[in-house]
Amino acid sequence: MNKMFEKISKIHSIRNDDINTPAMSLDMKRKRIRIHKSTLHILNDPDYIQLLINPEEYIMIIQSSSSADHLSHKINWLSISENQCCELHSKNLIIRLSEVFPFLDCEKTFRVNGNYIQEYNLVYFNLKECNCISVSEGKHHE
Repeated sequence: MNKMFEKISKIHSIRNDDINTPAMSLDMKRKRIRIHKSTLHILNDPDYIQLLINPEEYIMIIQSSSSADHLSHKINWLSISENQCCELHSKNLIIRLSEVFPFLDCEKTFRVNGNYIQEYNLVYFNLKECNCISVSEGKHHE
């Protein structure tokens, strides 16, 4: 696992600044992670994904997985076709993220763009690059 994280920093990644850019949102208040449809398309529309976190490097990874992996999350493609994103609700994960990354305020929502690494078919997100997009009062920031 650590070898993969080490290689990530050395591998050329593909990053677009258009609608195809992999992205996700961390909605700390509602305890959910919203994985944008573009991220899933870049990963070849997987039926299952796995989330990996490297707290030392501030990296979160989303990679294709399978039903055999007990840590994987099933993608509900029917709900994605209506919403444009996959929502993962996990109070424990969001609380843990806020403990490990204290800059992720529990009342805010953050968006971060990712980088695709074709060799591993994964997208990684540098959480230091999170942008606050809302606060509890409903105000938006960019």
